[in-house]
Amino acid sequence: MISGPNYAQTLRAIGQELEAFNLKYFELKREGKDYLVRAAASPEPLELRYTPEDIGRLERQGRAKRSDPTGTSDLSTVSQALRAIGEYIDRKDCRLLRISRQIVWGSTFAQYRVSNGHA
Repeated sequence: MISGPNYAQTLRAIGQELEAFNLKYFELKREGKDYLVRAAASPEPLELRYTPEDIGRLERQGRAKRSDPTGTSDLSTVSQALRAIGEYIDRKDCRLLRISRQIVWGSTFAQYRVSNGHA
C-alpha cells in the first residue's frame, strides 16, 4: 500500500489533471513512489511524472473544486474511472503495477499485485 493518500484519492487526482490535458488514452505505472503517465494516442510523445508532492497538490486543488463531494460519480470520466480502480485495489489491499487505457480496446485495464506477490 502507498503511504499518504490511498490509491482512490491518488488516481482521482492524477485523472483530474489528465482530463485538464484532455488525455483519454494512456499508460500509467508506478516507479518507486512516483507515477509515470505516457500518452497512448498523442501526435507528440508525452510523458508526465507525478511525485508524492505533486499528488498532494493535485488532491488539494481537486478538493477545492469539488462543489458536492456526495454527488453521483460519472464513471465515464477519466478521474472517476481511475478512482473506482483505486478503490478496488485499496479494498483488496493490493499494490498497483500499471493501468492502461487504450483506444483500440475502448476499455481500461489495471494490473496489480496481491499481498501474496502474484499479479
